Amino acid sequence: MIKLAFILDDDCYFKGGVKPILDLALGLRRLESNPYLISIVSSNKLKEDINNLFPELDVYMFKSKTSFLCKFHDLKPDLIISSDYPKVMKILVQIKEDLKIRVGVYAHFLFGINTFYSRSKSNIKFRVGSLVPWRLLAYEYKETMEKIDVAIANSYTIHYVLIHFYGIRVNGVVCPTVGINFHHFTDILLKEKLDHESILVYVGHYPDYYIMDICKVISEFASNLKVNWFGGQAPNAECHKFIRDNELSKLYTSSIAAYIALAWEGFGYLGSELLLFGMSVLVDTYQPWLEGFHIETGAVKVSDPKENIVEAFEKLLNTPKDMNRARKYAIELYSAELSARKLLKIMRRMK
Repeated sequence: MIKLAFILDDDCYFKGGVKPILDLALGLRRLESNPYLISIVSSNKLKEDINNLFPELDVYMFKSKTSFLCKFHDLKPDLIISSDYPKVMKILVQIKEDLKIRVGVYAHFLFGINTFYSRSKSNIKFRVGSLVPWRLLAYEYKETMEKIDVAIANSYTIHYVLIHFYGIRVNGVVCPTVGINFHHFTDILLKEKLDHESILVYVGHYPDYYIMDICKVISEFASNLKVNWFGGQAPNAECHKFIRDNELSKLYTSSIAAYIALAWEGFGYLGSELLLFGMSVLVDTYQPWLEGFHIETGAVKVSDPKENIVEAFEKLLNTPKDMNRARKYAIELYSAELSARKLLKIMRRMK
């Protein structure tokens, strides 16, 4: 049996660097594997949440680098996997050098890529970064990735970008499982929407002036609807920025449609997750999860640059939809077991 260990690098189980890894670990457990979770962040709340919500998973927490190095030495896993955040990859490289254990990265972050898409007036990092030559910007990320034994992309888009933008060899693709294990929804809850008169707007990495345009247009369009805003760039303090999954489930079930404002997305995690909740989705950039099957259901619309958001929303809401088919695709294609099998297949090829 292949022994896998995962590094958790955040203190919240529902954050982007931890959530997909937990879902993968749950899938592995269902396949009779026993993955280990090692947190490099000292957080009693993280440990408590995982123990309460996912008691089948073993999680270890250490306050010092020496302690978790000792634990890895004792566990002797076949592979240790982390996200591709630069500071965590450096820890992986040290583990490889000190303990002679193979290490892998689950790539989704891609340091530097946002400078192609984000030109925020309020974000000095992206403004300055967009002026730096690409090879210089990506140099350290690429150099660290080349020391990693196994590189796994979380989508075919990320796979393409890693190869053609960064020049990094990729061992395979394992899609995230879009919150299937995190959101305890039921068919009854989906049929009985809490509020049929609301729409959901997610605002991610976009310039501040664009966000204000969205606010204005959505407010005019939704004068007779309630608008629920969320996301890291949500326009005011009353909006939902970082939400626990039980609260996110309620937010999802309270709306009939959603608009996703993202300049860059490597997988389209949010859109696929919204489809699980029977929600129509409007996006204004082509995202990896839109390849064919969701478009056919009528549940998703990509906004044409020539039309405004109001026109796009009206077309989306008036299009005949097969939401059950959209949900079925999302559940089947992004199940934890399927992703876990793909990961184990990559591992077996590496032996």
